[in-house]
Amino acid sequence: MWAATFTYGTPPPEAPRARITSEDDLTFDYAAATELLSAGRAVELASKPLFVADHISVAQPTPRPIGWQALSDNEIDDLAEKLRTLVWSWRMDDLLRLVIVFGWQEPTIHSTDRVQFAAGLGPDTVDIIGFDFDAVRVEVTVTTQAADTPDGRDNTLAAYARIADVLTRSLGEPTDRLDDRISEIRWAGPETTLRLIDFHHTVRLQLVTNDWLSALDEEN
Repeated sequence: MWAATFTYGTPPPEAPRARITSEDDLTFDYAAATELLSAGRAVELASKPLFVADHISVAQPTPRPIGWQALSDNEIDDLAEKLRTLVWSWRMDDLLRLVIVFGWQEPTIHSTDRVQFAAGLGPDTVDIIGFDFDAVRVEVTVTTQAADTPDGRDNTLAAYARIADVLTRSLGEPTDRLDDRISEIRWAGPETTLRLIDFHHTVRLQLVTNDWLSALDEEN
């Protein structure tokens, strides 16, 4: 349990880090934060914290060896299950719910519609994207950055194939497989879709709203 206020280091002006305080205030002044960001100044979050979790137990990330890494089969299963069953408002001012469910830490505010977290593979491996304060995409990087070499590419391809097998066993056959510019596998649900994507140097798992995904597909 956390019993005190935590501040994660001294942030650069363009990427202020939110601090976690008491459970009494769930608000965050995004307009003021954006104004300060555009002016190149650090954001003061003492009066209106972004996240509150004093009395909430949050899992600590497991230290990992240095070098290229990927989430294990069990970690992928757990992550996919939490994403697929996530009950959330899909609002950018309601990110505490994600902290509670996933145990993500060290939030970094890039704008009113982009916040990153640290997860099992390190800082900024979770990307939350929104539009007009409505969240549309939760993206988790499930491998570290592979070297720009043939061996590095082999690592990414092997991880993508392994994770696809793990998810197919646990979630069933995908609803779509795409191999255009990048390889992608989808498991569609009523409101959201889980996407496994090979980004050449990394593999990422996304949960996106179906409306946003439909608009993306139309653009492509």
